[in-house]
Amino acid sequence: MKKLITSVVISLLLIGEVLAGSIANTTVVRVRTDYHGKAMIFFAVDISNHASCVIPTYYTAFAIDTSTAGGKAALSAALTAKATGGKVRAFGLGFCQNYGPSTAEDLSFLEIFP
Repeated sequence: MKKLITSVVISLLLIGEVLAGSIANTTVVRVRTDYHGKAMIFFAVDISNHASCVIPTYYTAFAIDTSTAGGKAALSAALTAKATGGKVRAFGLGFCQNYGPSTAEDLSFLEIFP
C-alpha cells in the first residue's frame, strides 16, 4: 500500500512537469523582440496544451532567449517563416522562464515546412 501511495504522489507531482505546448500546420504572424535579448514568436492559432504558467494574452506565443545560440537560430527560423509564409510546427518546454513565471511558454523547437 505504501508503494502505491508513493507512486500516486510522484505521478501527480510530475503531471505538471510533462505538459508542454505544441502547434502544427500554422503560420508565424508576428515576432516581438525586446531590449533585454528576449523575443516572442506569435502564431495564427492558439498553442495546444500550453504550460499552466501561460497567461491568456500569450496563448499564441512561445518565448525565446536570443542571447543563446538556440535562441538566435529560433529567431532566424521565425523571421524566415514570417517572411515566406511557410507553415510551421513548434513545441514548448512546459515552463515559462524567459519572461518570468507567468507570461509565455519557452520554445523547445521550431520547424518550417515549404
